[in-house]
Amino acid sequence: MPATLRTLLRLPGFWELGARGAKLKKPSEFLASAVRALGLTLDGTTDIAKASEQLGEPPLLYPAPTGYPDRAAAWAGSSQILARMDLAARLVSGQVPGLNLAGLAAALPLTDSRERSVERINELLFGGQCDAATLRILGEEAGRAGSPEEARNTALALALGSPAFQRR
Repeated sequence: MPATLRTLLRLPGFWELGARGAKLKKPSEFLASAVRALGLTLDGTTDIAKASEQLGEPPLLYPAPTGYPDRAAAWAGSSQILARMDLAARLVSGQVPGLNLAGLAAALPLTDSRERSVERINELLFGGQCDAATLRILGEEAGRAGSPEEARNTALALALGSPAFQRR
């Protein structure tokens, strides 16, 4: 294993900037990364599997032993992307069964500063590396919200549904 890892790490393509963020997340990866980034926890039930099923990837049900496809074409259709955006909106508003939202307040506290909220979203979801166009849209939409909670949830749902978060 160490020799294989050394070989992979020495490949020039492994370190190319164009390779980073070039692959679409599978539904399970999208769901897991969103839950992890937001500090959400599972409630001990299997209800979260319903969310994965709604994204088109019910756990352990793919007939081939190799598992679900790992190509963008399998997950990049308009209905799949719409399902991700819908799930993002439901995630931040606590409408996904199987998840506890208690960690969200700690990960992204409510603030009257829409700019600070967008900065924190950038840190949480993108490691501070989100593109300027996405951040501008998040800020504009958060600015239209009527309350700090609505601003946070709107910006957060848009960030989770953005192309920048869909890639790995």
